Amino acid sequence: MVGLAPNVKIQPRKVLDATGTGYTDLVSLAIIDAADSGAQIINLSLQILADSAILHNAVIYAANKGCVEVAAAGNYGDQGNPPSTRGLLRGVHRWSHRPLR
Repeated sequence: MVGLAPNVKIQPRKVLDATGTGYTDLVSLAIIDAADSGAQIINLSLQILADSAILHNAVIYAANKGCVEVAAAGNYGDQGNPPSTRGLLRGVHRWSHRPLR
């Protein structure tokens, strides 16, 4: 990152265990903590299988504080990379190598 964006400060948050499993309440707390710590961009590179009101509220909270939140659009390239979460979360930007429909 130094050559690309020398003034960037990375603020990592660990929300998954060694097996890659975690809880939406911990993800939500990390989003709120990042927003409160002055993060401008929050990268959510993880898969969430169910809707979560607490996560949705954390995303809205961070967006209202001016954070841009980015999430992976899908993890199943062999299946056309469908979004991993039904409807995704309002306020989270998603990226995919395929056009969104």
